[in-house]
Amino acid sequence: MVIADFIPTYISQLEVTMQQFKVFALTAFVSANFAAADDALTKAFLKDYPATAYLFEDGIHIEKVQPESYDPAGTVAYQKYIDEVPVHGSRVLVINDEDDFPTYVFDESFEDLGLDRSYPSIDEKFARAIAESHTDLFIDSSAELIWFQRDEKASLCWKITTTLEESDLPISPTHMESIVDGHTGEILSQRQIDTNNYYTNTQQNMSGVFPRIVVNNAMGVAGGRSYGAAFDAVVYVGGCTGTLIAPNVVLSARHCGIGPGTQVVFGDNLNNNGSLFFANVQSSFLPDGGGSLLDGGDVAILTLTSSIPTSVAEPMRLIDETNNLLDMQCATVGYGLNGLGSNGHNFSDDGYRWGGENIIDRYGSPASGGGGSNIISTDFDNGTGNANTIGGSSSTPVQYEATTAPGDSGGPVLVQLAGEWVIAGVLSGGTTSFSTYGDISWWTGTAVYRNDIESRGGEFGIPAPGACCFSNGTCTSVFNEDCESAGGSFEGGNTSCNPSPCPGPTVGACCFGSANCSELTPNGCSVAGGTFLGLGSGCDDNGCAPRACCLASGTCLFVSPETCNAVGGSSDAIDCASSSCAPPPCPEDLNDNGMVDFADILEMLGAWGVCGSCDEDIDNNGLVDFNDLLILLSKWGPC
Repeated sequence: MVIADFIPTYISQLEVTMQQFKVFALTAFVSANFAAADDALTKAFLKDYPATAYLFEDGIHIEKVQPESYDPAGTVAYQKYIDEVPVHGSRVLVINDEDDFPTYVFDESFEDLGLDRSYPSIDEKFARAIAESHTDLFIDSSAELIWFQRDEKASLCWKITTTLEESDLPISPTHMESIVDGHTGEILSQRQIDTNNYYTNTQQNMSGVFPRIVVNNAMGVAGGRSYGAAFDAVVYVGGCTGTLIAPNVVLSARHCGIGPGTQVVFGDNLNNNGSLFFANVQSSFLPDGGGSLLDGGDVAILTLTSSIPTSVAEPMRLIDETNNLLDMQCATVGYGLNGLGSNGHNFSDDGYRWGGENIIDRYGSPASGGGGSNIISTDFDNGTGNANTIGGSSSTPVQYEATTAPGDSGGPVLVQLAGEWVIAGVLSGGTTSFSTYGDISWWTGTAVYRNDIESRGGEFGIPAPGACCFSNGTCTSVFNEDCESAGGSFEGGNTSCNPSPCPGPTVGACCFGSANCSELTPNGCSVAGGTFLGLGSGCDDNGCAPRACCLASGTCLFVSPETCNAVGGSSDAIDCASSSCAPPPCPEDLNDNGMVDFADILEMLGAWGVCGSCDEDIDNNGLVDFNDLLILLSKWGPC
């Protein structure tokens, strides 16, 4: 990632160099180390090392192979074999120090694989035909028998490598690798392979390739690292970037060519092995098959061999649709080359996960590049017209303005909705050599692949408010994070408080004098020596402060609830003016003049006899009689 400094400079359209420049330098170093390392000594170490001793048991052996370009410097790689058949995606990596002494060992396979040794019922010719039927523009194919791992089991399958016709589209693959189930013919995994060399002045190079992350100078190196550190779900995988979208699923880019056995690294600093968490790719699914960089299908769904603990990272959700993204602020995160906008990335890489922001300027066909649709485009602004390379967009940079760099491919473009960052696309490419101001980045939208992503555990949807229950039994409708921060229990998006899903209150206000209040259970309040105001009462409205207290006589006092309870009163208002306190009823005052007098006797005599339901029947026996008259006379006078 490269970040901007907002210094006005003339930005010309540069030819694109590519990720392979970094790769070649790394490969040259690794190749030298590969030749120098003592194979016999390394194998002796692995044989004595308890965790890898099983590699030398009957039927199992390892053979030295060339490390991948994205493996750490000093890596010696071995391929695992069982019964002379390679276990696909199962390497043992030994990281040597300067003296060729092993310092780290990574075993990408399972020790106790359950083996289905039945030979494929589908022959290799049929397997090639199946693979070719899932591939466009094929020329021919080759087949190899392999063990393919699924969870902790392995079966014999066919690895089909299909050679593809050349394409005029930018950054098109040269081969497709397909894993075909030896008995069902199911395509278990696919990845595209690109053996082109994208040197300067090649047609592929000038079309734009291999994106970059570079941030603005005002944000600085520390700002780029700090921004990226917060996104635990963004991972380093196979020299590219990806995002955890389900406990065992990572989303990345098809053009990265990630296949089974590729290591997935969680952590914001790749230099610190002690703080990293490692996983492995079990299979790769390409929802749109093979294709060019900007055809709108540059998406890969990677299933891991095991689920990732939530203590390491929690999966990110994806946005429902991408048609309304224009002018939205977005974030981009990745492990690629990095630097500042004034100079670009200069092929530098500090091993940290960087992040920054931009504005989505276009969705549809890629800005300043040939290709299809479903492409999200941003440009790297510094406040000048020269850097504002997407017509019609604003030239004003955001605070954390950033673009992308090699190694960020497959990383997410994120938009924030209702306080949650959600994935809108994965990084496919960019336009300038060094990611300087004016660089355009392209992401492939993910919403169009919703069915394929959801079927593998990914979750779509904008966060929605829902019922939030509190211990006092109250319910309010808020977003999940607001509910949790307030100490409530979120019942789920789109749930309602009417009717309330919340259980009855278990606590209430407990007063200690007129100033101190705690929400406790009745027993807890009693043990603490407080005065309990009832289940569901709360301290939020200063419930222990003095308030109206109604006595049985109808008198209203302004005292604390604690004092009110002590004198047998009840509180129903903040002050006496708004209280419903009133003298006890006087049914003998039949004309409601405040007195029991001769007028009330006359009214009673007028109703003498049978009375179904009348005020004069004071004892409610259905008759106005002598008993009612005696009751009236007993209350003679003011009432």
